Amino acid sequence: MAANTRASSSYFTLRRGGEEIHVPFGYRFQPSDEDLLLSYLLKRLLRLSLPADIIFDIDDVFSYNPNQLPKNEEVWMENTAYFFVPVLETNHNDDSSGLKVRTPDGYWRVCGDVVVVMDERRRIGFKKTLVFYQGHEPGMRTNWTMVEYKINMDLDELKDKEV
Repeated sequence: MAANTRASSSYFTLRRGGEEIHVPFGYRFQPSDEDLLLSYLLKRLLRLSLPADIIFDIDDVFSYNPNQLPKNEEVWMENTAYFFVPVLETNHNDDSSGLKVRTPDGYWRVCGDVVVVMDERRRIGFKKTLVFYQGHEPGMRTNWTMVEYKINMDLDELKDKEV
C-alpha cells in the first residue's frame, strides 16, 4: 500500500485510501516507545482518533517474510515499518524466551528479555525484540529485527472497557 503525495509550499500531502494527511517536508515518523503505546496503541484499542493514520493493519505479520511487508518510505525511516497486528494464536506469551514463529521462508526468534515500558509514574506496556532467521532451524541469522509492543491491560484507561 503506497501513499501518493502532492506537494505544496510548506507541507506535502500523503493519501491513504480516501484520506489526506498533511505533514511538513522532512517529516519522519520516529515515535518513542511511550508515544507508540499511549498515542497509537492505546488510542486504537479505545477506538479514538490517532494523531496520524499512517500505521498499516496486517492480519498476520508472520505470514510474510520481512522483505515482503508493505512500508511507506516517505514517512518512515529507511528500513522501518509499523503495523497494527491483532493478537494471534501463533503469537508467543510474554514469559516465553527463545520461542520461534514460522514464516514462509524462515522464522522469527525472540531474543532478549521483555522490556517494561514506563511513563513518568506507571508501567504502560511491554516490548520484545525478535530476530529473523532464514531457512529451517538452525537457520541463518539476518539483520531483520521486529519489536513487538503490548499495552499494559491494567491501565486505568482500559478498566471497564471492552477491547
